[in-house]
Amino acid sequence: MCMKDLNIDYWKKWVNLKAEDNDFTILKSDYDLYVAQGGSVVGGGVLSLDALQEKLNNLVKKRARLFHVVQQCEFMTSNILKQILESKKSIEKFAYIIHDKDYDYEKNEPKKAHFHIIIATKQSTPLPVLSIANWLKVPLNLVEIPKGKNAFVQNVQYLTHESDAQQKLKKHFYGDDEVIANFYFRKLIEDYKFNKDDKLDWRSKVYNGLDLSEVPENIYLKDRTELNNLRREYIRTRAPIPFLRTNIFIEGLSGVGKTIAAREYANSLCGWTLTPQNYDKNVFEVGGKGVLLQGYSGQKIIIWDDIRSFDLVNGLGGMSGFLTTFDPIPSRSEQNIKYGSIRLVNTHNIITGKETFDEFRDNLLNFEVARDKEADKQIVRRFPIIASINKVNYDIRWNKQFFDPFEKDYKQYYQIRNVGLNLEMQKIASLDDKEIKAKHFKHLSNKLSEAETVYKKTENVENVEIFDMQQLLLDFEKDKEVIDYENYNNSNLKKW
Repeated sequence: MCMKDLNIDYWKKWVNLKAEDNDFTILKSDYDLYVAQGGSVVGGGVLSLDALQEKLNNLVKKRARLFHVVQQCEFMTSNILKQILESKKSIEKFAYIIHDKDYDYEKNEPKKAHFHIIIATKQSTPLPVLSIANWLKVPLNLVEIPKGKNAFVQNVQYLTHESDAQQKLKKHFYGDDEVIANFYFRKLIEDYKFNKDDKLDWRSKVYNGLDLSEVPENIYLKDRTELNNLRREYIRTRAPIPFLRTNIFIEGLSGVGKTIAAREYANSLCGWTLTPQNYDKNVFEVGGKGVLLQGYSGQKIIIWDDIRSFDLVNGLGGMSGFLTTFDPIPSRSEQNIKYGSIRLVNTHNIITGKETFDEFRDNLLNFEVARDKEADKQIVRRFPIIASINKVNYDIRWNKQFFDPFEKDYKQYYQIRNVGLNLEMQKIASLDDKEIKAKHFKHLSNKLSEAETVYKKTENVENVEIFDMQQLLLDFEKDKEVIDYENYNNSNLKKW
């Protein structure tokens, strides 16, 4: 404890001891005066001579790595101070400032200009308090030893009075340019503020559902491991499960544009708002063998691109995992990922593959010991819409029984052929015109909407419009009209 509260004259020689002084012995006459004056709070009352001597010895010989010194400007100059600090090899970091705009609200007057000096020695070189006092030529009682885990950065932050606590006290806010330091003190403060406040704030937001894409890059890079873990925890335990999940199967030969079609169709499901910047927030493309869902973080659309039935079932832990993943009524079941598990909260699945849907279905059934009709029906019902992609357009078919409860054969389909704008998928994808893209995928989108209507009706969801099968069938007939590229509004085709 410092002796700053001892003001009697005889005590001054003790707090102004010099390094070359060897005798710190308290004279009997001084001790008698100490007793007569009633002792000091430094000693916790009147101490014995031996006890008081021990306190003095401990004070002057105490060592530390961090010091905070306050001195009036009338006794020190900035240039000399800087020279002293830079000349001491045992000092690792220092920072100081002149507070010349402080105000004493109790006395209603400006405070005298004074230095605040922060000194940190090298890890292996703790210094005696007395050495710091002698270097700076200040009384011993002006050298404080800050305590606490973050004492250094907290004292550096105090130099500007920028903390909320200091600003509440109406202290003057000093600029960074007024601080003299031999290190990048602003980064130190910002990292501290991040660890103290921002880190917990952003962690809390992610834990409560904030998508990682909404976290500022500098925050994410500093704390990405924990933020990723919290996002997975949110998805696994707290994210709401969608009421419906719709699945579409896109088949076609290599090179016809199935992947492009899947991505553009995902774009249509997002209202044509996808950009390279927000794509990953909305769409997850399944990874390689064995880690299909590694990296999934709650995207509403999953594209299972160019995946074979065998890899799909194995990656999902068998047929039960497959049926659960593509169940139109999602459950709270989880899927395994590396070092943990994840729950799918997506609303749409898009599968593309070289297998035709019939081949895909037959291969899935090979995983079942009993190739019964019910297993086949479960697969078919999970994919009510199938698109066959060629280079310039697509065929679309939709399951009759799924849309028409009077149909007895679950393997029967409605079909329309050669829909779209007769343009290669690469050219469709390169267009900026959302209306033209929407025109190309109109039939696919319409069928999806109709499928969702059927799902809702089947589940007797409250507040859903009454399902009009007759009107729906009439709409199907309308959809059989094929869009002819040649007859499409040529004014919209100039850039093609």
